[in-house]
Amino acid sequence: MEAAGAAPAGAGPPPPAAARLAWAALGCSLLLVVAGVGLRALGPRAGAYPFWGEVVVIVVVLGTLGALVAARRPGHPVGWLFVGIGLAGSVQLVAGVYAMAARADRTLPAGAVAAVVAEALRILGLGMLLAVMLLFPTGRL
Repeated sequence: MEAAGAAPAGAGPPPPAAARLAWAALGCSLLLVVAGVGLRALGPRAGAYPFWGEVVVIVVVLGTLGALVAARRPGHPVGWLFVGIGLAGSVQLVAGVYAMAARADRTLPAGAVAAVVAEALRILGLGMLLAVMLLFPTGRL
């Protein structure tokens, strides 16, 4: 019989803060992907953001892989780089889709800023991917 207030049998310790952070980052990334795809669906006149398909796949695959690695091995930089690639890609997607919508509808503000943000995050994501290639598999150069 379990004592009052005790954790149920088989329940491990609560996840560390690093694991919660990794899963929260993945959740934010996936919500932003849903927002980006929804924004794209709502504005068919705008034309498609050229990288939207690739970015969706990269965010879902690498973001999930990064959250898994970072939750299990919080000290390994490759997992956190994958999480960062997922976050950067999801913000890139939303910014790029918004930039395309602003290009079609001139009344939307800051379309040029969104385009610059999308391009900067694309380059940042490629830089993080290069860092993953340098650090894999040991996490050290």
